[in-house]
Amino acid sequence: MSACVPLWNDLRDDDRRGLASGSRNAGQSCRLLALTTIDDGASRGDAARTEVGGVQTVREWVSVFNAAGPHGLIHRKAQS
Repeated sequence: MSACVPLWNDLRDDDRRGLASGSRNAGQSCRLLALTTIDDGASRGDAARTEVGGVQTVREWVSVFNAAGPHGLIHRKAQS
């Protein structure tokens, strides 16, 4: 089993929750809340069950969040 990717911690939980509640993108809100759940001490498995996804999906969200911040969690349409 691979090691957990550490969550970038420049945002407090309250900030992340505020971004989630103010987002116009439901997917981004869900992903931010999953990351907040992890930061609160839950396992990635718990976050995956809570926020509908698999552990690998949550791991990818953490990586994207670490690289691009909250805006990276918005799924954009593929370009042709």
